[in-house]
Amino acid sequence: MRLAPVQIKIIPVAEPFNAYAKQLVESFRQNDLRVEVDSGDNSFSKKIRNAEIEKIPYILIVGEKEESDKTVSVREYKTKAQYVMPVAEFISKVTEEYRTRKA
Repeated sequence: MRLAPVQIKIIPVAEPFNAYAKQLVESFRQNDLRVEVDSGDNSFSKKIRNAEIEKIPYILIVGEKEESDKTVSVREYKTKAQYVMPVAEFISKVTEEYRTRKA
């Protein structure tokens, strides 16, 4: 089974949330997850569309509410599900998922 080169793409809703996105990157990388932040100049909807075209398994949207609550808004590529969960819970879910998929 092939694992995605990038498992998680973090998309801040606006420039002020880039710092929170970078904090998340550090947390995810400490757990051996492959993650990128899209802090480019494209519109918010174009960033999401690009991540979907790239078939990124998890797209995380972060903004003011997520930063204050220490959560992430998750969009799953495979199931198209959208939900909000605490960062620690998301890390646990994804690391377990990828650990059990390794052959």
